[in-house]
Amino acid sequence: MSASTNQWQYGKLRSSHSWVLWVLILTGLLSAPAAWFLRDSIALGRTPLPAWTVLLVGGLLAIAGLFATAAILKGRSGPPKLITMEAGQFTLPGSMLSGPGWSCRLDEVSVRTTELGFVKQMHLSGPRKRATLSSALFESDADFDRLVHALNQSHS
Repeated sequence: MSASTNQWQYGKLRSSHSWVLWVLILTGLLSAPAAWFLRDSIALGRTPLPAWTVLLVGGLLAIAGLFATAAILKGRSGPPKLITMEAGQFTLPGSMLSGPGWSCRLDEVSVRTTELGFVKQMHLSGPRKRATLSSALFESDADFDRLVHALNQSHS
């Protein structure tokens, strides 16, 4: 958390979660060649899949993996973004994946959380925008929990 209690840093993958970056890099680099070599040997049940299907899925996995890797590397190289709550306003910064940021009144923001084992997600809905924030991109799980608590307190 930054100096002000109404600001949270977001957008930098924690070093404890950096293995995700390596998985994405390997997925991006190995999916297309693996699909090429396995194009005639993958079957669904006893029916072999057409080669074009295997190549298409492998290519899409490669593109998605490399795109996600580029987004994470770009996020790591830039300054962290600040999520702010001031004077009844909630401001969420934009990113390469989510597009431009948005701002709205605190009473217009609805919050839902999901726990996915080692990472938590916060689903935010505003009047015309939605966003999903991952706890892995906060400085700590405690910062993530403080933001969830602060948003829930604003509705009480």
